[in-house]
Amino acid sequence: CPATTDPAYEACLLQKASWGERPTMDSPYWGGSYKTGVLERKGVALELTIALANQLQAHPWFTIPHNADDDYVNNYATLIADELDENLVAHIEYSNEVWNAGFWGHHYAQQMGYNDSEISAMDDYPYRDTDYSVRTRYYAKRATEVFKLFEAEFGDNTRLKRILGGQHKFHTLADNLLDYKDTKDHTDAFAIAPYFHGCWGRQFVNGAGDTVDHSSCYNEETVPKVMSEVTSLDEVFEVMNGEYDDSVTDASLRGDADNVEATIKLIQPQIAVANKYDVDLYAYEGGAHLTVSWGDTLVSTEKKNSLWDFFAAANRDDRMGAYYTRLLDGWKEAGGKQFVLFTAPQSFNRYGFFGIKEHLGSTREDSPKYDAALTFQEALLGCWPEFVEGGC
Repeated sequence: CPATTDPAYEACLLQKASWGERPTMDSPYWGGSYKTGVLERKGVALELTIALANQLQAHPWFTIPHNADDDYVNNYATLIADELDENLVAHIEYSNEVWNAGFWGHHYAQQMGYNDSEISAMDDYPYRDTDYSVRTRYYAKRATEVFKLFEAEFGDNTRLKRILGGQHKFHTLADNLLDYKDTKDHTDAFAIAPYFHGCWGRQFVNGAGDTVDHSSCYNEETVPKVMSEVTSLDEVFEVMNGEYDDSVTDASLRGDADNVEATIKLIQPQIAVANKYDVDLYAYEGGAHLTVSWGDTLVSTEKKNSLWDFFAAANRDDRMGAYYTRLLDGWKEAGGKQFVLFTAPQSFNRYGFFGIKEHLGSTREDSPKYDAALTFQEALLGCWPEFVEGGC
């Protein structure tokens, strides 16, 4: 789309996804890379994902395009209802990370909220600006509309899980979404992304070019070391293993909000919201999130390269497997339900180390994260209570 100041920007941003232009099994290519224009990223054919779910006998999770109109949603729902095995549950989520300004759906929902006369006339949420307020309400409204269209097609909601997307550190978002009109009555779960890593640095350069303190990372008493200061593999694990006191109001005194302990503790307020509205808490992503902040001008390139080496080694270390076990145990003990670890086989690269294993042929012995995930899963005896009559 053109620049936001261009009169044509809004028309480009708000264009609808057409069912007739969706990817099919006959499409010359699917998906795309970062070099593919946003308007050309059509994704994978829905028929393929359904066939894969049927073959694996795995409950699929579908994300509906943010700009899908009712015709698109109706056809989408019909195809799933007709083709997905009847013993499988279709997880339906409207868009992806609408809270995240890095995604097109964020800006689409925000503008649609401003264009909605009822939503735009409402007061802002307490302590939140208008952008957040209109975006959040529109997301809840449109997600509910999408869920209702699926309900009409499926009839019996036992084959559906209707999911809202939340943010791990921000349980108020889930509260705002579920409290909007009748959204809670058409939602089965909201999903967050419990990632752990650690403070990257004590300061950052803001948009004005000024160096400012990071509110939860600059205090050396509560955060003895940050990632940009580590000089060994052991110190990477020390940073991830820091303390966090969620009872403290002052962010500078709580500790590192990104470490393992914080990630687990911040699940609890999300569970409280889930219980309030009688829905489940899911994780749509989660795990280790060690990444090098390549754009940080306060850290030298030499230092960043050394940190990349440490982070790669950390993800191959048995201690990382232990941290995954700790996270998954904490999730289950808190009352969380389905947890989707991000991601499957993926080589380590400059953008992160997210692969549960590094390639398809990686073994459990060579992949501590993969081994930890399988060990956790095996302890459940193949059963997660939400999918079994009467529990396990």
